[in-house]
Amino acid sequence: MLKRFDAITDETAAVIALLRTRTNTEPLIQAIERLRKGAENKWNPYWTNSSKKLNAIVSAINTICTNNDEKNAIEEAIADPTSDLYQAVNMKRLLTESSFFGKVAYKETKSLIIVHSENSGKTNLP
Repeated sequence: MLKRFDAITDETAAVIALLRTRTNTEPLIQAIERLRKGAENKWNPYWTNSSKKLNAIVSAINTICTNNDEKNAIEEAIADPTSDLYQAVNMKRLLTESSFFGKVAYKETKSLIIVHSENSGKTNLP
């Protein structure tokens, strides 16, 4: 007898919604996967606040897909600096802007740079 799945996680719902859009959402799916793995390694200081950022991205995607036409809404949201999705992807995981090597002042996080470079066809990141 097949087991019926009554509930899926918010993360799974967000990935399904991204796959349904049939647009270039692979970088967002990769960011979700990367942050999920980071959240599992919460003992590692590099992954500080990964689950918080992951939850913000998933929540923004689910909100967009619930309230809008999915195909264009995701693309518009990731391009709009005032949208919840843009701000979630660009959320800094570290609470301080300084590090062992001095002051760090990035305007865009690695996640946002990757999403934008993939969407524009530029893949010259290290």
